[in-house]
Amino acid sequence: MERMKKAWTARNMAKSRRRGPWRQFARRKAERAIRRGAVAFLRWSGTRAMSRAQVSAKLGISAGTLGVWRRKWAADRMKLRPLGRTACQVEGEERWRLMAIFHLVGPEIGIEPLHGLFPQLSRKALEDILHRYRRLYRKDCPDLVYSLRWTVPGTVWAIDWFQPPLPIDGIYHFVLLVRDLASGETIEALPCRTKDGHTSASAVAALCRQFGAPLVVKSDNELDCEPLNRVLASHKIVQLLSPPAHPQYNGSIEAGVGAIRPRAQHESIRNNRPGEWTCDDVEGARCQANQTARPLGHLLPTPDFLWQNRHSPSPATRASFRRAVAQLLPQAKLEAKPKDRASLTKYQRAAAHRLAISRALVDLGFLRIRRKRFSPPISSQKLANIS
Repeated sequence: MERMKKAWTARNMAKSRRRGPWRQFARRKAERAIRRGAVAFLRWSGTRAMSRAQVSAKLGISAGTLGVWRRKWAADRMKLRPLGRTACQVEGEERWRLMAIFHLVGPEIGIEPLHGLFPQLSRKALEDILHRYRRLYRKDCPDLVYSLRWTVPGTVWAIDWFQPPLPIDGIYHFVLLVRDLASGETIEALPCRTKDGHTSASAVAALCRQFGAPLVVKSDNELDCEPLNRVLASHKIVQLLSPPAHPQYNGSIEAGVGAIRPRAQHESIRNNRPGEWTCDDVEGARCQANQTARPLGHLLPTPDFLWQNRHSPSPATRASFRRAVAQLLPQAKLEAKPKDRASLTKYQRAAAHRLAISRALVDLGFLRIRRKRFSPPISSQKLANIS
């Protein structure tokens, strides 16, 4: 029974895609064990004066098959031999040419283009080597994704500019967007004539007087200007600047832009002036996004609900956060400083501040960071798109 169980497991095990004799090794080994057991039973039955016909009836195997198995056992102990034709393997120069094609095109290439480039190779051989390359690609090139969750509404804002398709009301070429990250509330969507530091500073100062000052304001480097820095310093707000040429670092505000653009476009279409935004359209889009969007999940509250139930940071919380940043900054500077330099450059100092602020936010519970690795997807690629 144990041999039968092993044979059944080998027969029904997940089929390996590997070609060659090793693919059928488990089944051949299980079959040999069963045949060896049948031969052993046949030899034992001979000592009990049982005929071969009686043994074959008990085992459910024909007498001729038992005879063949006994002769094979006597000849070479039923040496394992793979069945079928010998699998064609890709070796030598052809294998290196295939590797060069994979390096140039990537794992998206399909079987048809490969068969056209290598007609002398069998389709199964190409499928095998393509599958093995894709498996190694997924194993060796996993992507690391960071998932950020801001936990306390009102503590961290993000600010950025975006440009509408056409000037709003014919005169406003830009929109200043301010968003609370924990709730997803778009606090301000202000049409402006130009992008200048005085406008952004005045808008942030007005919002701080109306809603209370946050702990941190995230922004791109174009908002690193004297007027805004002065306003942030007066309200004891820490500015978190994005790395140069990395807009994805401030991706939450980019998501806010994505929430405003289509809604403002719909508002202009609804009012029979497609593409011609007005200040009313922008404000309507902001209110609609706050009331109907669910950026944290379709079962979670709207931004308006979370924003209305926020608690502005207390002076003690603000002092604790600034103290944590100051304590973490020296270690962050040591990590950002190269070993061959005595002092930090401007960008290295900014990187150290980003690291210290991020660690302080995590330590105080304002930010949770999750990491997850996933294999990059492999999409099919048409032959016409391969050059």
